[in-house]
Amino acid sequence: MDAKEISKKVRDYFFEVHGQYAVFGFRIEDVSFDKKSNAWKIESSLLQSVLDTEEKRVYYEVIIDSQGKFKNVKKVAKKKQFQPA
Repeated sequence: MDAKEISKKVRDYFFEVHGQYAVFGFRIEDVSFDKKSNAWKIESSLLQSVLDTEEKRVYYEVIIDSQGKFKNVKKVAKKKQFQPA
């Protein structure tokens, strides 16, 4: 599976779990593949309601093995964004 397929799989998962409104505000923040563990790490975020603002965005880390099986989904704290000078 490539990064595009993995990203779609994560999006579909959150759509199924949280409903259509989560997908409205859903965003893939980062995708990386760890060769050592042979797994994908996807950082994503979503709004839990169409009325939520960016400050209420919820962040998740998802681990999927190379076969496309979900290994872990957990809520994480927002990472500090790069602030241009």
